[in-house]
Amino acid sequence: MTKRYIIMFIIYTAIMAGVYTIIFDQKFLIAFVKSVIAGVMFVGIYHLLTRWAAKRRGEA
Repeated sequence: MTKRYIIMFIIYTAIMAGVYTIIFDQKFLIAFVKSVIAGVMFVGIYHLLTRWAAKRRGEA
């Protein structure tokens, strides 16, 4: 489970860094920091939603 979250975080961070750098024309360091924050939020929300869905189905 943790391995999947780490892979999701790395992929999402890389995509968002590219989006911030290319589309919004920001410096890479600023784009990287923003993408790390967005990645943490994305994985955190994903984790909470999957736990909520499991409890709702009665699996947890």
